[in-house]
Amino acid sequence: MRHEFAACYPEIRFYGSVHPIPAGGFGVLSSLPVVRERFVPAEHGLFGFCLLDVRDGDRVIQVANVHLQPVMLPRSEEPANLLSVMAAFEAAEQMHRKEIEAVVARLDGDKPTIIAGDFNSASHFQAPSLLVERGFTDSFAAVHDEPELHSTWRWPTRYGTAALRIDYVFHCAAFRTRESRIIAGKGSDHSLLVSEVELITGP
Repeated sequence: MRHEFAACYPEIRFYGSVHPIPAGGFGVLSSLPVVRERFVPAEHGLFGFCLLDVRDGDRVIQVANVHLQPVMLPRSEEPANLLSVMAAFEAAEQMHRKEIEAVVARLDGDKPTIIAGDFNSASHFQAPSLLVERGFTDSFAAVHDEPELHSTWRWPTRYGTAALRIDYVFHCAAFRTRESRIIAGKGSDHSLLVSEVELITGP
């Protein structure tokens, strides 16, 4: 992977671990120099998150890469019922709130900031809503009239394919979204979310 992408992204980092939870690691590829980095192990949830400062000319941009805990449906021989599913979503909501609060607590409020990753959460749920309350912009929703019609995650079930928008790029008011799109890919239940943002104010 490093050899394939190094020409475009000279800064390549991997954080966390795939053990004991599959898909628990983080990968970051940057065309901008990384001047500060740290991985924060999970205090809540499963995966933790990583924080990086990247330099764009004389400006430093703060980037948080997150992967919030998935909804943990009951695992048993009995099929899940409505109450058990509702309880699982409520537990996930409470966990997501704690996870995203832990991220926000470690941000430097003086730096232009981007928060991106797999939130495992619909846009009106706890974690995305908290960021909007704190003044962050959902970049995809900023440039699409009906963002929820565009899923980033798909999963086959016995009742049909579940499809939701659960991956996001959020940015603070120092940025403006110029373009955001979803690119379907292979080998994952998630599509690629790509946002082009412009820094419109200085540090």
